Amino acid sequence: MSTFVTLGPEGTDHEHTLRAYLRRQGLADARVLLVDDMLEGLELVRSRPDHYLLQNSLHPDALEVTERHWDQVRVLDCFIAPTKPMAIIRRADAPAPRHLAVMPATVGYLRPGEWPNLITVSAKPHIGTGLLSGMYEAGLTHLSWAVEHPDELVLIEQIGPVDTVWIVYGTSEVRRGLLTGMLRPDLYCGAAVRA
Repeated sequence: MSTFVTLGPEGTDHEHTLRAYLRRQGLADARVLLVDDMLEGLELVRSRPDHYLLQNSLHPDALEVTERHWDQVRVLDCFIAPTKPMAIIRRADAPAPRHLAVMPATVGYLRPGEWPNLITVSAKPHIGTGLLSGMYEAGLTHLSWAVEHPDELVLIEQIGPVDTVWIVYGTSEVRRGLLTGMLRPDLYCGAAVRA
């Protein structure tokens, strides 16, 4: 049985997208392994030919994951998929938050200078639990946190889902020096059907 490794904890965009990818590929019985660090996941894939790694191309470690063991772990697939809906949320008891918890990969969704005091957090679910526990006054996380906890959390700004590129790595080689991609001349003309 194949194992697919991606960024945890449960509830990350990585886990959500991996499960959707596995369903689409007909691999519903594949094992999912969540890790706290993409480079740890890379080492697991490097040492096991039946392991694969899914990573968002915007993740801060994407460059290093692609290059660190370039001769052993290769890009096998890539695809476009939306993130879960995102939002900037604050605690109800913090009407004027001074700090914003954010993943490094999501800083680009902020307007320059609007949040000068950022707290870096490794995953959006950690931001959500940190908001509920009082660790953070505000955070950029999944919109579902505000929806599921309306008495404790207040929506500041909805960002929504964002289409991003996802990369699948493994030890086999599929490209063999040739360009690989979707053969859809209508893709960029608005005629493509969304799956």
